[in-house]
Amino acid sequence: MPYYIGRVVDDAQSLVVRSPEAFRKQGIDARIFQEKELQQLGLSYVHAKIAGHTRARYYPGTGQITVKILAEKGSGRLLGGQIVGKEGAGKRIDVLATALQGGMTVEDVINLDLGYSPPFSPVWDPVAIAARQVANLV
Repeated sequence: MPYYIGRVVDDAQSLVVRSPEAFRKQGIDARIFQEKELQQLGLSYVHAKIAGHTRARYYPGTGQITVKILAEKGSGRLLGGQIVGKEGAGKRIDVLATALQGGMTVEDVINLDLGYSPPFSPVWDPVAIAARQVANLV
């Protein structure tokens, strides 16, 4: 059974994942598949995991962030993703949630025009970097 997109808690350190029924009651039906579910479904997929920074490296308060993206082999359709990090993780999980809801491919994610400002993001956003890594495997 796929997991459903949760919300990032105030400090962006925890992702709340609820049951599918709880989300259906709220009218939300966006699915994030994890590797275990993809294997059970027999889907051919690729994944990439990258470590990056939440802000420009020189900017005070930058932190580590890890982004993992899963995509269907061949088509590049985005199937899931996980993000672990402190401040800035919430912004990025929103990008993945929107991309999943919109049925985007990893190529679509690469081509998103994500905002850049040193206090909020490095020049190359970690989500875009992870998407490019996965695209190279598709």
